[in-house]
Amino acid sequence: MYRQIYSLGLSILTLLLLLPDTLALKLFPVSHPDDLTGGQHGHQKRQWNHTESLDLQDFETFYWGGYSAGDIVYANLTLYFTGDYENIISMERFAGMLKSVDCSDHMMLEFKDNTSFAYAQRVWNWVNNDVNNTFVMIANYEGCGPAAERQPFTVTNIVYDAQHSKAFLTADQKNWTEIAHTYSLSVGHTPAPPPEKRLALRGDPDFSMNLASSFNRNFFSTTAFGVDMSLDCSNCGTSGSLNVDFDIDVALFKISSAKMTISPKDVAAFLEVSMSESGTLSSAYNWEKTIVSIPIDGIEIAKIVKLGAFLDVDVGFSMAEWEGEAHATMGARMTLPNSAIVVVDLVKSENNQFSGWMPDVVPIPLQVSAKVEGSAEIFAEPKIKLTAKALGKGFEVGLNLKLPDISADFTAMFDSTGVCGGLHTLGVDVNANVGVDLSVQAATAGNEANPFWTQELYVRRNSQHCNYSHF
Repeated sequence: MYRQIYSLGLSILTLLLLLPDTLALKLFPVSHPDDLTGGQHGHQKRQWNHTESLDLQDFETFYWGGYSAGDIVYANLTLYFTGDYENIISMERFAGMLKSVDCSDHMMLEFKDNTSFAYAQRVWNWVNNDVNNTFVMIANYEGCGPAAERQPFTVTNIVYDAQHSKAFLTADQKNWTEIAHTYSLSVGHTPAPPPEKRLALRGDPDFSMNLASSFNRNFFSTTAFGVDMSLDCSNCGTSGSLNVDFDIDVALFKISSAKMTISPKDVAAFLEVSMSESGTLSSAYNWEKTIVSIPIDGIEIAKIVKLGAFLDVDVGFSMAEWEGEAHATMGARMTLPNSAIVVVDLVKSENNQFSGWMPDVVPIPLQVSAKVEGSAEIFAEPKIKLTAKALGKGFEVGLNLKLPDISADFTAMFDSTGVCGGLHTLGVDVNANVGVDLSVQAATAGNEANPFWTQELYVRRNSQHCNYSHF
């Protein structure tokens, strides 16, 4: 069994991965979250100088952090070693007691004074008392691993040189996935303090998981089945970002809990299209294409966790039976409330929760010049794929936003006294619908085609009925 201790619930955009590498904000080791917020430990390297800091532990907590656009992005990893023959210690606890460290051949630690050396010898000699005893040393010291990364070692034996206050550890470098059998991991964000109170991190990069895209273009111009048709977009795109929290607990290499929380931040989608159709179509015509496919900046802690996102935008157009000529401009703008939230329990889907996914949809007034009978449908569907990979465990959560979905039925009109009370005897009756379809799905990495959970978040259709007399 393992002990559950306080775990920071954090947040970030979006979502840890087994997809192509994306640009990522690299989080760097910090001693304490206050180092990032300018709290009581701010701007000071947190050191433990009491000899008790050399005691072997049955759990150890590590923090990483970085600054995003207006936020602190950070991670909290707690490793548990509660078996009879295992322990853990972070070198950061006692780095202030060390004169030198050499990791070139196993590990050599030279202490500044005999008091701390003697204490370390007394408490660490436990590893020599039984061939089964081992402890994990997490080093964040120059020469013990890649720059600005923590590196695990497994210690199985120690030889002491009391005259020179040196300890020679039989320490084998390990991957995080080899030593992290039971852990809690949280990744997320919190509002950042003013710049003058921030800890200066290497590179201090700017980070935002941004959903902004623009796809203003001619989608197609073609002749098919005897109909000349074209579709152009003059104001089409997406904007805003997502906040995503990720938490995972693993016991003896098996996932006991995993959760992803997603909420929008000023997310909007807009579609304003012009269509021209002329001819006679006796059977249905369908066209669909992915017009945007871009990776979104994520975050990464080297060899531990990677969060990422991918944005695809599909646009579709379909026509049923059609006879005549039409030129129409139609569209809509949709915004999601920032209060919307979906909580995906990646282990127990019955615990999933969602609320607030009620978008504000503003149709763009329909403009038609037509002498026609038929129907047409146009839609844009942004698909956001959030992926999470942590110490070999991976998930994917997809957010599908079919918005807006616009359909229109065109019916020719004739009135000898004048259509719509006007002078023209010919016109067109248009019944248009603007719809929204929001859904979410979740799958384990490598099994994305078979999601273990799908959920409709919101569906709505608004209709517009218009008569036009242009002929």
